[in-house]
Amino acid sequence: MLAFSNCQEPHSKSEEIISESFDTANFYENLIILESSASSSLNDSLWVRYLLASGDYQAQIPGRALFAIRNYMAIYDSLPDRQEAALALFASAITFGEELDDYPRAIKTLGILTNDYPETKYAKRGLEYREMLIFGKDSSLLEKIHKWQQNP
Repeated sequence: MLAFSNCQEPHSKSEEIISESFDTANFYENLIILESSASSSLNDSLWVRYLLASGDYQAQIPGRALFAIRNYMAIYDSLPDRQEAALALFASAITFGEELDDYPRAIKTLGILTNDYPETKYAKRGLEYREMLIFGKDSSLLEKIHKWQQNP
């Protein structure tokens, strides 16, 4: 019973971290808790939850974006047939674009997302984000392209 209770403690702390607004003051302690929960849940659906949370947490910390992407890509690589893989690709693309200003990698990641998971809600949002990255935020240009697509 003691082993079960010790195993549950990081999970309950992880749930607290997830439910709060990612307090960056205790960054290292919170990250250790999230990573510990993920490693103790390797054969469990909670692994994805805690690894995503760890990635989301790291994406908010300056200098930690690549660590976030590493977590997201571990999910994509490990669970390519599940919906979480699409979410992980979408999160990776957002992190490449918004945190690293690496638009070519963001666009490439969105291409993988839309090709491999075309029927997901993440693919639809990914297409919109990809258009914004390629064409910029010039809405008049986007409107012209949409009109052209409707009237060939």
